[in-house]
Amino acid sequence: MKNRSQYSLTEYTVCTELPISLTVGLVSDLHESDPKEVLSLLRQGKPDMIMVPGDTFERHGPGHDIRFMPEEGVGKRILRKVMMKLDDLFEFLTEGREHHCEYAYQFMQEAGKIAPVFVSLGNHEWYLTAEDRRIMKESKVTLLDNRDCLFQIRGESVRIGGLSTNRDLSWLDDFSKKAGYKILLCHHPEYYDRFLHGKNIDLILSGHAH
Repeated sequence: MKNRSQYSLTEYTVCTELPISLTVGLVSDLHESDPKEVLSLLRQGKPDMIMVPGDTFERHGPGHDIRFMPEEGVGKRILRKVMMKLDDLFEFLTEGREHHCEYAYQFMQEAGKIAPVFVSLGNHEWYLTAEDRRIMKESKVTLLDNRDCLFQIRGESVRIGGLSTNRDLSWLDDFSKKAGYKILLCHHPEYYDRFLHGKNIDLILSGHAH
């Protein structure tokens, strides 16, 4: 959880049918903020994997963030864009957080040294640059943009998927039907009632509500 430059660590215990115990680090909504404190907490926690369900980058703008939902009307699109601009103005006037893509790159590079990193995309990430993808690849970060992968750890398999804000519900259906223990990264907790309720998914990790 983030409040300006202050971070706190919250721990949860989840019972699973896996024969091994896993420590999962969940980091969401960095928005290109200085990751120093977050990285320190991750190193202390010694996670087996690091899950990042969206909004690591600020990648939105004209021609990109207008695609929020297929069923969204023009009025809601305009309102959302106005709210995002007001949020930017508020941060400027109150000398809010400093953000820059170099902070996002630093997080990827350093987090990848702690544990395997899996990233999905949120509502501030309508596109990625070639440099973003290069840094992810070099940092051995797995990008899950409406896709999934099989992660092997201590002789067990965990399937990890990422449902992006620009969602692919056909992929989601296929993912939910696959065998094994499944973890889904989904930036939007409000997607649960609309798209995820009743799906055969063991654990859903979200962000956004900050």
